[in-house]
Amino acid sequence: MQIQYKTNRLRITRLQRTDLNALNQLLSDPIIRDLSGLQLPADNAQRLLALSMVTPEPYIFVLKLVGTDELIGMFGFYQCYRADFMISAHYRELGYLLGQKWWGNGYVAEAGNKLISDFFATTQYRYLCAGVMANNHRSQRVLTKLGLKQTSHPTELAASQFNDLEQYYQRDSLMMST
Repeated sequence: MQIQYKTNRLRITRLQRTDLNALNQLLSDPIIRDLSGLQLPADNAQRLLALSMVTPEPYIFVLKLVGTDELIGMFGFYQCYRADFMISAHYRELGYLLGQKWWGNGYVAEAGNKLISDFFATTQYRYLCAGVMANNHRSQRVLTKLGLKQTSHPTELAASQFNDLEQYYQRDSLMMST
């Protein structure tokens, strides 16, 4: 995958240490923190430290507005674990977050369409999966726009990664982009 992408409204770059304070500020909103699914500390300093640990990950990106370069969200492809707790060679979990101020403007779908097609074209991964709270209808619509279909949790993956409060979505690398 590339280090940077651009759409009409977004500059999408790999997460860097210089992005951590702005990302941490977004995650200081407990609603965003809870909806993101990331298990991060509520304490500001501890959360910043936890975020710094994911900076080396090659498949985590931040979303910035073209023109102002304001960081408004994050989009990533996270490791998944098989039932034997080894890292899956076939699956990555799709995750994203967006500051409330920018909800409803199509930013996540815009970034996701760009990133997902390149992800499948440049990596060996065959599947993307995502879990979303059953009452988070906005996020369910975003996943559908990104070409993911509702499913039971992937059987290859460890059941401990899933819970009854979530609905699961999956996309195969062979599926046509929507």
